[in-house]
Amino acid sequence: MSEKLDEVLLAEKEAKKRIDLILKEKEDMLKFAKEKAKKELRSHEDELRKVTNDKITDLLSNKSTLIEVEERTKNDLKMIDNLASKNQNDVINFLYKTVISVDIVIPDVVKENFEQNY
Repeated sequence: MSEKLDEVLLAEKEAKKRIDLILKEKEDMLKFAKEKAKKELRSHEDELRKVTNDKITDLLSNKSTLIEVEERTKNDLKMIDNLASKNQNDVINFLYKTVISVDIVIPDVVKENFEQNY
């Protein structure tokens, strides 16, 4: 009977060793996966940082172009305002002259009828 007990104790020790080995392998695998995930995350963050920096650089390099376009647009709008003001003044002057200098010509028929009746 003590032989059987010794066998059970030995089997128990073997099982404990195997379980410890499996737990160690699991821990190592988790550690490896965690490190790999961290590296991939760092790589992804670096890529995003680069893309963001590139976009910022593009925006800053295009800023001068945007300022030029804005200046041209402002100048074009000023020119349009000036033309509109000039045209407005020309139209007002034309209407004023037309209304003030009306040629009234009374037809002869109307003159005769007026002279006969009054």
